[in-house]
Amino acid sequence: MIAREGLNLILLFVIVGVALSIIGLLAALNILLILAIAAGLNTLFLLYFFRDPERAIPSGVDLVVSPSDGRVLAIESALNSEFVGSDSKKISVFLSPLDVHVIRAPIEGQVKYSRYNKGAFRAAYKQEASLTNENLELGIENSQGRLVLKQIAGVLARRIVCHAKELDRLQKGTRLGVIKFGSRVELILPRNVDLRVKIQDRVKAGETIIGVFR
Repeated sequence: MIAREGLNLILLFVIVGVALSIIGLLAALNILLILAIAAGLNTLFLLYFFRDPERAIPSGVDLVVSPSDGRVLAIESALNSEFVGSDSKKISVFLSPLDVHVIRAPIEGQVKYSRYNKGAFRAAYKQEASLTNENLELGIENSQGRLVLKQIAGVLARRIVCHAKELDRLQKGTRLGVIKFGSRVELILPRNVDLRVKIQDRVKAGETIIGVFR
């Protein structure tokens, strides 16, 4: 399955590749055939990048699942969060360009706020990216508690596509959108969540259990 957010870009490269191939063959221009091959290779990369595999979503309203694929980059105390409360924890996940970039809802619940913050486009694996880079925050609440999902753009990822809006009801594992071409995702969790991951763990969106509300 291919994420819908990538279909237009994939179609564009297919059309360009076919057009260059036809013109190159008719006009006997090798340079156009070379460009057509390049367009074809880009199409293959985009098909891989925008892949959207099905995931087995674990049941349980008390479970918090990973919102993205990637590697756990950091686990640390968060600054006092107005939405989540004091003594909150921040889990940072880095997505390389080779990871699946479909973002999923970490819990079932209602979106209490959605906020887009403009900023820089520094390397997403650097600590300062959390504070300075362009990002989108979602505050989500259910009967167990609240959390913040923060999607952060990187050097290559210059567009965050998120379909969730304020007051939307989400099911755990629901596809929320994509961050294009390398990025960082953070979860700010309340103190009553026991973590189930550690730094350097590989996680999968919608499948890996990040923590459990107690």
